[in-house]
Amino acid sequence: MVERLSEHDGAWPRGGLSPLARFPDAFVANVLGYGSERGKSWLQNLPGLVASAARRWHLEELLPLANLSFAYLLAGRLLAGRSNRGRVVAKFVCDRSALASELTWLRAQQGRGAVRLLAVAEDLGAYLMEKVVPARPATALDETAATETIAHQISRLGGLPAPQSELPSISTWFADLQVLATERLATVDQAAIRRAESIASALMVPRRDERLLHGDLHHDNVLAGADGWLVIDPKGVTGDPVHECAAMLRNRLDDISPLDLPTTLRTRVRTLAEVTAFDSVRIAAWGYAQTVLSCAWAAQAGQDRDVERGLAVAEALLPLID
Repeated sequence: MVERLSEHDGAWPRGGLSPLARFPDAFVANVLGYGSERGKSWLQNLPGLVASAARRWHLEELLPLANLSFAYLLAGRLLAGRSNRGRVVAKFVCDRSALASELTWLRAQQGRGAVRLLAVAEDLGAYLMEKVVPARPATALDETAATETIAHQISRLGGLPAPQSELPSISTWFADLQVLATERLATVDQAAIRRAESIASALMVPRRDERLLHGDLHHDNVLAGADGWLVIDPKGVTGDPVHECAAMLRNRLDDISPLDLPTTLRTRVRTLAEVTAFDSVRIAAWGYAQTVLSCAWAAQAGQDRDVERGLAVAEALLPLID
């Protein structure tokens, strides 16, 4: 049985976790969404995985990070004398295929505009990265500054050819729309799903023209470090480089009123186009397709509030496409 806690209450003992790991409810629910038996097994084994990683990498002062989603992250320090950098983050992932894609992206970037990879333990489903300090996310910026910052990161990270290793293409994501369209998701407009499927199909580029993509470049995944802005938490996919703009279009909109939403999105698209030199219509089109896909995934998970909010974003993007 996995014990749940609403809040973490202190650092784990030096060298690993306590005998019984305690996890926030939302994190447990997300992990079990992978498949209850596989997720449950991973959660039960997680204390041992962390203890093994702590010994292997000589870690101390391990403390779980807040707002865990699908991966388990702990901040800590390397034991004295092991490195002059000191502060690190260890990340543990249940889905090994997702971990492989993430590592491929990080290795390709080699710390260029991204968090620096320090060590990998594939047998533990984990890797060690340098901690971003002060780690102020782009959400802390005002709307204009945040959009410009993310746009510059998209430009900085773009252009790398897709690696020879087998990474998933964004085409596999959008293939889900064909399946979802047959499920008649009650909370998602079927016309929107069909339109998103058609738009995505028209936007796909030949495999030879695909580029390496982060895949989830939104405000919370862009952090201020000591030497500038750095990106974390890549999906590691391949596809049309313009797709990289889609995630930020539909994020950090909770405080935007329905009346202001079209103007906000129009300004974001214009700024992205100016900084990246991508076509503005193509940016908006990918934003629409990705937002509807996200709504369909949310509907499958029973997250109706996210569906309602996402469909409003998609509707506001439509005039920028037509």
